[in-house]
Amino acid sequence: MKQKDFIVVSSQRYSAYLAMVFLLSAVTCITALYMIIDGARGDKDWATAVSVVSVVWLFGYFLLTYCHFKTLYLFSSAYILCLCVFHLNLIIQKGLGTKYAHWGTGSFGISLELAGWYTVLALSCFGIGLSISPIFCKNRYIRKEFAATQEKKIREVVFWSGVGLLIASVLMFIYAIASYGNLLSYARYEIFRSSADSRGFGVFTMLFPGATALLLLGAGNKKEYIFGGSFALIAFSIFMLSGYRSGALFTALAGIIVWVKSGRRLPVTLAVGLVFAALLSLSVSGLLRTMGSFDSINVEKISA
Repeated sequence: MKQKDFIVVSSQRYSAYLAMVFLLSAVTCITALYMIIDGARGDKDWATAVSVVSVVWLFGYFLLTYCHFKTLYLFSSAYILCLCVFHLNLIIQKGLGTKYAHWGTGSFGISLELAGWYTVLALSCFGIGLSISPIFCKNRYIRKEFAATQEKKIREVVFWSGVGLLIASVLMFIYAIASYGNLLSYARYEIFRSSADSRGFGVFTMLFPGATALLLLGAGNKKEYIFGGSFALIAFSIFMLSGYRSGALFTALAGIIVWVKSGRRLPVTLAVGLVFAALLSLSVSGLLRTMGSFDSINVEKISA
């Protein structure tokens, strides 16, 4: 067998970029540990300090990993992005002085500052682990014919798994309607606070986005692409407009990464368009969440 008959499915590859990730993460780790052990005071500028250190690390991490892997579509980067959205979002806004100016002051400020530095510590440890991971990897080769056969089988499994989850999510949605009645008569925050059984709706929100992503990722022909793409678009629109942004955005993020990693292309213009659409959807979704029950939203409310 010749080497051209094989493909590499995992490889050991180190570079100066990963060495710089290690150095950056090590310095950030030491800084976070110092602040956690002896530096936290809870003063008015604590959020600025956390924001500066975390933003510097994030900029360096994304730049250096892109230079090393030659792509932005990494599961590691997606994880970092999600972690920051949930644990650093408010802190960075406060640090920049845009919102929450009086949030985190007083005796409780020390606990909030420590939470911020622990998040920075987690990020830096993640960076250290990623930077040294190639040391523990060995090259692994498989035959191209075997890879093509496995890819076809995996796509079939993924697609039909999506069909199964779609059926399950429809059943859960019917269960939710049986429990709540007209779902449009509830505001977003009222659904889980009502006395109705929320299990059907809760499971639906967990299954439906993933089901549509699997349908699209497992598609193997034009009809399946249209079928999966239509449901994915419907799911994204419904979840964004109803205020369940995390279920829509994080599923879309993971789906895009798998799409690119599976060898399919995502044109740059489409990627940029998706980013702008997501930003616009965030604003619209945030506005709709404040307008009460869904059936009471009308043109007058939106234009007011």
